Amino acid sequence: MARLSPEREVKLGAAPAFHLPDLSGIADGVVAGEQQEARLETTYFDTADLKLARWGLSLRHRSGEGWTLKLPVGSDGTLLTRCEVTFEGSRRGPPAAAVALVRAYVRGAPLEPVARLSTWRRRVRLTDAAGGPLAEVVDDEVSVRQGRRVAARFREVEVELRAGGDSLLAPLLDRLRQAGAGQPDPMPKHVRALGPVALAPPDVAVRDLGPDAATADVIRNALAAAVQLVLRHDAMVRLGGDPEDVHQARVGTRRLRSHLRTFRPLLDAEWTEGLRDELGWLADELGGVRDAEVLLDRLRALAASLPPADARAAAGLTGQLETAIGVARTRLLQAMSSPRYFQLVERLIDAAANPVLAPEAAEAAARPAADVLPALVVRPWRQLRRGRSGSES
Repeated sequence: MARLSPEREVKLGAAPAFHLPDLSGIADGVVAGEQQEARLETTYFDTADLKLARWGLSLRHRSGEGWTLKLPVGSDGTLLTRCEVTFEGSRRGPPAAAVALVRAYVRGAPLEPVARLSTWRRRVRLTDAAGGPLAEVVDDEVSVRQGRRVAARFREVEVELRAGGDSLLAPLLDRLRQAGAGQPDPMPKHVRALGPVALAPPDVAVRDLGPDAATADVIRNALAAAVQLVLRHDAMVRLGGDPEDVHQARVGTRRLRSHLRTFRPLLDAEWTEGLRDELGWLADELGGVRDAEVLLDRLRALAASLPPADARAAAGLTGQLETAIGVARTRLLQAMSSPRYFQLVERLIDAAANPVLAPEAAEAAARPAADVLPALVVRPWRQLRRGRSGSES
């Protein structure tokens, strides 16, 4: 059975001679525990071309801890935020539940060991006066192993924040930097161990385009950005932790349908309509959950202001909506586990890299986008302006 928890941490580089400083007195009422030491043996699994790492995910097995899948949530350049999902299972291979969560990224490619790390960890836990956890500071000496050989070594310090520990981040970083730790570096251990290939773009990438970019390149970028939005939220939609993930995935499908409609004069008609139809199917499945969640939020806000007699009636309605959301979510997950969905994922990834142009549009697609695209967006822009004017009147 999987367990879900957030992870928020700052990583710092450290020289071989670094020592964890005394962390007592870091803030009033904060207690620094005794330093603990442990040996960690960790094996990371990925595809041969490191699809998971390139999407920002990691799947590992650690002796004594079992399996952990980490999903990116965000990074501000200092604080790295991830969703951590743990699984039970044999070390012989990734659990089926973990594989199901990453299927949209690996798409049938086998998951195999790609990095083995042996880590000597020194840990200090910080708690409040009542023993409640606030933060954890670890000093890791990492050896990257290839068979019996040590292929590389590095050292890093991590500050992991718990709920209520945010105020400790600045004084902790200051003390660690004074002790010789380096600048914050959000690069995960397995990416550092795997090298440049793990830093390559995922198989759906948005490129930097100059002012003279060709029309075809702009179309690719627009499609790629929307496909990324769908795929980056795939695993989190499956986990069901945050309604915003369903919303963002739905936004991605709507943007794709809009882009395909806007660029329709330059695209193959049969290819475009077939893809728009399938995106409409996925958008409807996502919408069944999202629309009910929005309605539930509004109903709860309204119920909070009702007198007790009416609030009881509203509670009955919210219960019905919660049941409806559960049914819609089950249907959505069934759809996202179907061959139809994974065929659509394959088509979207291909569309982001190789949109099928109409034969007669080849010349226009090679011309600068600034010369071609304004004429295509005039009508959508006018419709948008009319819609805004109508909403303001």
